[in-house]
Amino acid sequence: MGLFVGTGIPLGAQTICLGLFRLALRFNVILALAFTWVNNPITVAPMYYGFYLIGSFVLNKPPVRDLHEFYLLIAPVLQSEEVLVAIRQFLALGSDVILRWFIGAFLTGIPIGLVGYFVTLRIQTARATKRASP
Repeated sequence: MGLFVGTGIPLGAQTICLGLFRLALRFNVILALAFTWVNNPITVAPMYYGFYLIGSFVLNKPPVRDLHEFYLLIAPVLQSEEVLVAIRQFLALGSDVILRWFIGAFLTGIPIGLVGYFVTLRIQTARATKRASP
């Protein structure tokens, strides 16, 4: 869950999202919070730009911004110190950028989250089997 939220939810809204998901699903919240740090203020610009490029490709629209322009566009999101301000800044990017970003983030977040789930499941199953054996 943490990997999916870490890649598919904008920085600043991840903790809120995990709280909402926790109301409906069972998962280790502390581990999920740790895995949301797959993106952070250092890695977010290249990751978000990659999501934008993937969304542009899926929509068959040429990207209209390069990495530097994209970084300047999301700089207010990264520099905001409050969660609600960051969310407002993200929504101010414009529907075209957000749609491309969301499609790319979703298409990236699902497989990363699934890989994380199955790797974690395998580790936990091995640990439980080891504990159960004499």
